[in-house]
Amino acid sequence: MIKVLIAEDEPLIAKALAKLIINSGMDFEVAGIAANGREAVDLYEKHLPEVVFTDIKMPIMDGFEFLQILKDRQYEPCTIILSGFEDFNYARQAISYQVLDYLLKPISKQMLTDILNRVRIISLQKEQESKNNLIKSTLENKGRQDIIDGDCMLALICIGAYPMSPDDSMLPGVKVWNEIDLERDLLQMDCTEATCWVFNGNSSVERILILEAADPALQNMIMKNVYNRLKEQTNLPVTLVTHRRTIDITSVGPMYNELKVTLYSRFIFGKSAMIFLEDQVVVYKDNEINAIVQKIYKKISANDSKGINTSLKELLEFCDQNNLSQKRILKYLNIILAYYCEKFPLAQMTNIDFEFMLSNAESYENLYLEITEMLRTSLTLPDVTQTVHPLALKIKSYLEENFEKSVTNEILSREFGFVSSYLSKIFKNQFRMTPGNYLIKLRINKAKSLIRENPDRLIKDIADAVGYNDPYYFSKVFYKEENMWPSDYK
Repeated sequence: MIKVLIAEDEPLIAKALAKLIINSGMDFEVAGIAANGREAVDLYEKHLPEVVFTDIKMPIMDGFEFLQILKDRQYEPCTIILSGFEDFNYARQAISYQVLDYLLKPISKQMLTDILNRVRIISLQKEQESKNNLIKSTLENKGRQDIIDGDCMLALICIGAYPMSPDDSMLPGVKVWNEIDLERDLLQMDCTEATCWVFNGNSSVERILILEAADPALQNMIMKNVYNRLKEQTNLPVTLVTHRRTIDITSVGPMYNELKVTLYSRFIFGKSAMIFLEDQVVVYKDNEINAIVQKIYKKISANDSKGINTSLKELLEFCDQNNLSQKRILKYLNIILAYYCEKFPLAQMTNIDFEFMLSNAESYENLYLEITEMLRTSLTLPDVTQTVHPLALKIKSYLEENFEKSVTNEILSREFGFVSSYLSKIFKNQFRMTPGNYLIKLRINKAKSLIRENPDRLIKDIADAVGYNDPYYFSKVFYKEENMWPSDYK
């Protein structure tokens, strides 16, 4: 029930209003009736109602003094002002207290019904937002966990390759998530018997889905439907990691940590997969793949570039056919990198380059092209102390002209005709940051400018104006860059 406090010095009006509220047929109860502002303060702190109807002119303490005390004590009820006559100054002062409405007496039944419907919607939204914040705190292992209850299922969803590189702002999956509204899709799936929450994961290509329903079978069905729906919406691999048994909603924090570890360790590169924590992990023998790696080593030692490429293709085909995890693929690529750098000490390649390539690759074919191109150009990258590379300048100009749009490494690759790892290397050599880092810098600087121009502009609108369709993710990026939330920036 939604609790209501009435502050009105005329007993007949107060009782009539209380009767209308009680007989409204909606989820409201009258917690108390106060004859003045002082009584109203005491009753408010005793019952903590969600809604306050208050007169303005009352003895001892008037309605505005009462509201000022609530404001000073950081209470935020849904407030409706009652008045016997229309007064512009009163209405203007009411706005300063962020009241929902200003009603003239006498109040008709229809007028009250309209107000109560609005209040009910606002109350439900606040309740949902409060639970969202509690669950988010529980996910982050912060705050109290004994104030929410219920059984749920948790899923960690990743679109595209696993994000191994810290620079994740331009991964292919970002563009896909920008075009998908998962919460809207859940509504279209007719999940009326389940409550769903969607949060951002650690990376820009990850989302956390929490389902709460009385029927565990329904939760499992929704998880499978979400997985299949996402696969229909993109050509990129979709990975959903979850568990078979429901858990108490207060345990989502530890469960989320388990899902993160599982996503990293069991992520299958290049293919969609629905992974359950309880399923047995497949153990692979290294003999066959080690033989291929040794073959590559011999080709590197002989400086046989064609043989290197052929053996690399054989290696990646083996990984594809045997569903190797991205973690294991990186392990073998790093062994090959060590061989290559031993043979060619001047090669401009590091482990970070392979992490970048794996994170951005959309398929094994794409990964093969990235690796072979990087090997080909690793000995010919320009010395940045000698010249300004024109390609780096072109990338910089492109980002400055298009940062408000969706920009990914794949888009840059198509625009300039080189693999994304090569473009990133050229740009970083020139400007000491990746294209993704520079894109974030451009967006955050523009956001700061927009906030300074109009401090009252909605964060959602600012996020959208600088290329982020998700205001929560934008706020997270802003905080990481500026060490403050956009709402606190002046």
